[in-house]
Amino acid sequence: MRFFADFAKIERLAVRREHRHSTIAFRMVRECVKYVKRKGYTKIYGQAQEQIVDFWSRFGAKPFAKQRPLAFSDHRYTEMLFECDRDPEAITLASDPYVIIRPEGDWDRAGVLDQSATREATAPTLIAAE
Repeated sequence: MRFFADFAKIERLAVRREHRHSTIAFRMVRECVKYVKRKGYTKIYGQAQEQIVDFWSRFGAKPFAKQRPLAFSDHRYTEMLFECDRDPEAITLASDPYVIIRPEGDWDRAGVLDQSATREATAPTLIAAE
């Protein structure tokens, strides 16, 4: 995933050949969408090889109305957009500050900084010279 101002972009989804008939790709996409929604995004952009547009459509992704030619690495691609609702618990500026400073994707588990908050602050305060 890459994150831009008002959308997230799914980069490459790759599944080893011996696992391509399993549900792993579906689970990976669902977790990816869940993660993006938790970050507060409502739009996910992707570039699907033409032969797998139907796969992405299963998740609600739709080809752009006006297709722009896109080809690289010997394949033609279709630009896709998945629009979704923001997670009601998306991380925002109104979120608990300890949630905001937790490691990426680990927002629901208290970390070392949460633990240090229970101690009294002992570092001296610097006073700016006038």
